[in-house]
Amino acid sequence: RWSPAEAITCTFTASSAVVSVFYDGQDLTSQVAGSMNDWSVQKELTFMRVHGAYLVITAHDNDVGEDSCSTGSFQVKCSNGVTTVTGWETYGSNDTIPLLYRAG
Repeated sequence: RWSPAEAITCTFTASSAVVSVFYDGQDLTSQVAGSMNDWSVQKELTFMRVHGAYLVITAHDNDVGEDSCSTGSFQVKCSNGVTTVTGWETYGSNDTIPLLYRAG
């Protein structure tokens, strides 16, 4: 069944910094509006919905010597109803997140 293309806009932020944003395996980091290194600045991205695609946002916490589960934070709200509390998977690492996970 044919369905019209749907543009989705997501606003998000993370403490301390957003590193990359992938959707449907494509690196959309350069299309994000807002400072990636300032948690107090809301970031925004608009993309066309792809059935079965994943939105992958990687971020890191800069609080040295602290437990990032206690000091880090992430918030997202998308125009299609996706929010911080709906269906997210998480992956944590002390190292750079491998491309396999960043691409979804």
